[in-house]
Amino acid sequence: MKISSSLIINVIRFLNHIKIMEIAKNIGFTKRRTMLMPETLVKVFTFGLINIANPSLNEIASKCEALQPGLQISKVAIHKRLKKTSKLLEEVFKETMHLTINNMLTAKTTKIFSQFKDVKICDSTKITLPDKLSNIWPGLGGSNAKSALKIQGVYSLVSSLFGSIELTKAPGPDTTYTDKLLTLIDKNELLITDLGYFSKAFFEKL
Repeated sequence: MKISSSLIINVIRFLNHIKIMEIAKNIGFTKRRTMLMPETLVKVFTFGLINIANPSLNEIASKCEALQPGLQISKVAIHKRLKKTSKLLEEVFKETMHLTINNMLTAKTTKIFSQFKDVKICDSTKITLPDKLSNIWPGLGGSNAKSALKIQGVYSLVSSLFGSIELTKAPGPDTTYTDKLLTLIDKNELLITDLGYFSKAFFEKL
């Protein structure tokens, strides 16, 4: 898995103790006192498991203990926290996207975008899943993983929020998502995608 150094620098800069604790408190993650710190889970699930395709609960617990000195945690305790951890990661992801995009926008770009009611960016990414999920999430075939899914995201530069995040089947081109995009775009809004979404029919409907 290749990750750009600039992305890593931006995320690490954002992932400080105070900011993560603030997010955790806002979503009710830290309602009760616990030894496991929210920032430990965030760092494990973002960078700690990069080289492990299908991490077990024991491996996740081990990574947490390695990152947080003095921590002792079981796989059962990790399992109980998975749902809340998922919500925590979602909120951290949103905040990181907001920070990264705002830092990328120049004054000139902002001036160009100001003529539109909104500017929406759509892109997708594929994620490999454990083989046992192939009946629900089929892979791409051939030498690729037996199971995978695609995440389709539409981000608004005006509201700094995701208008849509959907899990879709991995096989198939991004043009299969264009009908959904038509329902997310209003008059006088700018939609930015890569060429994978382009089709003549879609362009004419826009």
